[in-house]
Amino acid sequence: SDEEFVEYVHSCDELLNSLNEALEQKDAEALYIEGCYQEKRGNFDAAFALYEEAASRDSLSGMCALAFLYYRGQGEPCNYDKAHMYWGYCCERGHRGSYYWLGMLLLDTNYNGCDRDLALKYLIKAAALGNEQAKQKLREL
Repeated sequence: SDEEFVEYVHSCDELLNSLNEALEQKDAEALYIEGCYQEKRGNFDAAFALYEEAASRDSLSGMCALAFLYYRGQGEPCNYDKAHMYWGYCCERGHRGSYYWLGMLLLDTNYNGCDRDLALKYLIKAAALGNEQAKQKLREL
């Protein structure tokens, strides 16, 4: 998993040195990895800045992670519209995990753009791609 990989990178001096060099070069994947590390430690402001930089370099993983922080209001105030924008863009580009989360956002009654029919389409797509959470959610609905 990404989480295990991030921990491994930070536990190995050689890999950590490589990560730091990549971060200095503003490598999108390195920014995402370090964002995951900071998020896991509850450093949401740092994670947000790293994900935002990764997203500006066209990292779909960075955009998806940024959408999570907007959705949960971590690192920035909650902003469902921005979460929708990032997840929607990731879906257009084929990022598998984003279909599930966009579906969940569209089911959220706190969101002004709540749309059950559209949510079902995204959840069905996520389930077809093998997302077990989406399969479970569809069974519940």
